[in-house]
Amino acid sequence: NWMDNETRDLLSAWESIKIDGLDEGTLATLYQAAHNIKGQALTLGFPLVGDVAAGFCHLIENIPSPDKLPLELAERYVEAIRAMVMEGAKDDANKTGVQLLETLSSVTNAYLAQFPKKDDEA
Repeated sequence: NWMDNETRDLLSAWESIKIDGLDEGTLATLYQAAHNIKGQALTLGFPLVGDVAAGFCHLIENIPSPDKLPLELAERYVEAIRAMVMEGAKDDANKTGVQLLETLSSVTNAYLAQFPKKDDEA
């Protein structure tokens, strides 16, 4: 039930971006929803979903400004989390979910490589 509620919050935050546009406020709401999922997923038996949410948070944390968020990639994260929760893809036993996580991570890392590392990461 909790994962369903958190997923609805994530979907709602994403819909707000699609309707109202992307700015500091809408990005912060999206990030908070993903961060909540990341923080609770393992405890609630969804470690794979938590890993996807962690990757999404990593993307958001490392873009230099909201206008640099790749919307298509962000939507893929949102849809991956939604689908995994809906299908009950909880852990590494779900090979499709693992492959999706690996693909999202690879695309995210390739995208973020174009930006200079932040001072604390250099």
